[in-house]
Amino acid sequence: MPNEPKIIKAAYTGKMAICRCKKSHDLPFCDGRHRGTAVTPWKFMVTEGQEIKLCQCGSSQNMPLCDNSHEKFSGPSPTHATKKMRW
Repeated sequence: MPNEPKIIKAAYTGKMAICRCKKSHDLPFCDGRHRGTAVTPWKFMVTEGQEIKLCQCGSSQNMPLCDNSHEKFSGPSPTHATKKMRW
């Protein structure tokens, strides 16, 4: 299902940065290509081995993390289409 979250596993303990500018060559991770723009990555702490659910539908109230908002609809997100992420 296209709105299901993307699940990744943290390979380290520390700060994770998720790209918001969509210019990264290492999506979904930030590689710094946003520098010089007003866009900044989403940053949060992770623990090695932790499973992280990244939002794909764009409706999460806790971006970039999935909050299961995708379960409320079956098609494209009607309210947050501009935030839609495709890693």
